[in-house]
Amino acid sequence: MNRRETRESLRPGAPAEHGTSRGKRRVASIVTQCVAGLLIVLAGCASAEMSAKVDTVCAVRTPTAVVGKTGKFIYVVGEDCAAGDGSVQRPFNQISDALALAKSGDAVVLGPAQYDGGFVLPEGVHLVAALNGTVVIRGGAGVVVDGKGVTTIRGVVVDAAVDAGIEATGGSLRLEKVVVRKTTSSGKLGHGVVASELARLTLISTQLLDNKGLGLLARKTSKVQIIEPIYLPSPRNAAGKFGIIEPIYQPQSQISGNGLGGVAIIEPIYSPVGSPNVLVDSTHIANNGGFGVGLWGASARISNSAIVHTKVGPGGPWADGVMLVGGLSGGKSVGVQIDARSVIANNRRTGVSMLTRASLQVGADISRNRLCGIWAGAASLVTVTGDAGLGGNTLVGVAVAEGADLFLDGATVSGTVAQSLGSRGANTDAGDGIGVFDGARATIRNAQLKNNARAAVLVHQPKKKADGSPDVEITGSLMTGSKYAVVVNGSPAPSYAASNQYQAADDTDTNGSGEQGSGSSGGRNAGNPPESPEDKTNASMPVKTKICEDGGECKPDF
Repeated sequence: MNRRETRESLRPGAPAEHGTSRGKRRVASIVTQCVAGLLIVLAGCASAEMSAKVDTVCAVRTPTAVVGKTGKFIYVVGEDCAAGDGSVQRPFNQISDALALAKSGDAVVLGPAQYDGGFVLPEGVHLVAALNGTVVIRGGAGVVVDGKGVTTIRGVVVDAAVDAGIEATGGSLRLEKVVVRKTTSSGKLGHGVVASELARLTLISTQLLDNKGLGLLARKTSKVQIIEPIYLPSPRNAAGKFGIIEPIYQPQSQISGNGLGGVAIIEPIYSPVGSPNVLVDSTHIANNGGFGVGLWGASARISNSAIVHTKVGPGGPWADGVMLVGGLSGGKSVGVQIDARSVIANNRRTGVSMLTRASLQVGADISRNRLCGIWAGAASLVTVTGDAGLGGNTLVGVAVAEGADLFLDGATVSGTVAQSLGSRGANTDAGDGIGVFDGARATIRNAQLKNNARAAVLVHQPKKKADGSPDVEITGSLMTGSKYAVVVNGSPAPSYAASNQYQAADDTDTNGSGEQGSGSSGGRNAGNPPESPEDKTNASMPVKTKICEDGGECKPDF
């Protein structure tokens, strides 16, 4: 039909049947052609879409460089794909095929899929996800790293393994962007990562979450590093006050929710003094049972990290942020450094407990721990620097006992909360800034001791000097808002008045943990100064000089 015919068929008065019939036939023809064309297009689209799905499931891409890789890549995809030869074009569909082919220095690359756990990585063979976080290794005995080579595992999730998520003996192991979660137990263990006799263990941006046992157990391992490589800001708030108990960041390095403890380092291989066995940097350690970090004869440096909300676990009554435990071999020097950018807070027992002879240097924010901020025994040495702040801890802010030695210069100890001593003193609440007990000694300089519930400094049967006086030096310090300033063996001590400043509490001041102090048991002394040091009325001052009554209950045994 030409244009003229079209116009004729549509002009008024044209024969209706003729125009309508020809028009219908023409429209039908056009519709038929369009439908046919559309079906061809849709078929092509469906074919392309199907091809894309197949490629997504069964294709593997080459990952970025792998630390320690010196050999070839061997590729694996899920079992739903056809078996190949391990090349990137035709990957294996079974991990076992790749492991049988792999040599030391090779890297097995896993495509996005879920794989069965319970396989062994041969010596020096690496295991990486082609795309981080898209590979789940589930169930079985997890991943066992064999031999003494250098191994990298990267980008995989190990889920619901039995007894151990990742286990390595000998050599060096590097975990990058790995998640190990919900490891269960068949009657023992149940730990996320278990390392024995390694030269080096490095965890980078790795998460150990909700495992039944420990998050990490390392025995006789020379170096352990738990780090987040991206610089993260200080966990303190903009006002710089102490008592801020959560970091303002959420680092990828997280060790949380593990039943028996976060990190346990036991009897590491000897390393020189000044070179800590353990480095924890920019890591969030939270909600673990028993302890956040437990050190059995290991030296450690903790920086820019939060160790918080440790709770009592099934292993025993302890619940400490950082725990230094006995069992040292001869000749080792144990030292722990915790820097000013770290927070150790809201732990169910102590912030830091020293149950073995060790040295501690701390500038951290140690706040709101339920038994005390720092407890040191066993002739330990404690150095608290001017960056440190201990606010809102219960019972005592810093305590040294059993011959331990405290050097505190410029730190703030504030807002210690009262707690009843029970059988040790009926109706007596203890809430002291600093406690020096049982043969311990202390040097306290330029301290801010504010709004502690009972005494700013409580001394009970300390080490004595040659002249018989307490070996406790307190100079240049401000004591305000407590019921007592300095108490020695049950009585206020006037001899410290000349070298320190006693002030009434400022009604606008806080207890150092971000809250107004309470008016009970001397928490805030209602604007009154501490009791006069000249008042020699014998104050009944029962004290708690042990962190627990039974030493066996104090120390976990793994």
